[in-house]
Amino acid sequence: MGSWPSSLTQLVTQPAVGDHNICGGSLAAKDVARWLGPYVTMPIPSTGIVIGGATISTALAEVTTSSPSVLQISMSNAGQTALTDIQNMLDNDSDPNAGTIRWNTTTFVLTYNLPITGC
Repeated sequence: MGSWPSSLTQLVTQPAVGDHNICGGSLAAKDVARWLGPYVTMPIPSTGIVIGGATISTALAEVTTSSPSVLQISMSNAGQTALTDIQNMLDNDSDPNAGTIRWNTTTFVLTYNLPITGC
């Protein structure tokens, strides 16, 4: 559709005209008409996707404190082993406080940060 969704639910359910994208803009009819989903084969409940003991939040966030802005996907209640494995698979460093994958060693909340262009 030309922009990041504001929630993972928009990957399985076509958004409506006037819904917002990750940049806070309203989707026009021409944007909604370009939706070709569903893009995933499983339903995504509004409470998040539960994998083991972890929950991937459906709400996505734009973080503007970095340049460029990033799309942030969060996962909570994950164990340190899982977070370390994800860090090793998807990031180019082993630092939980830097890079694309970041996580907190106190609350075990992981954030996945993707650069946003076009906001």
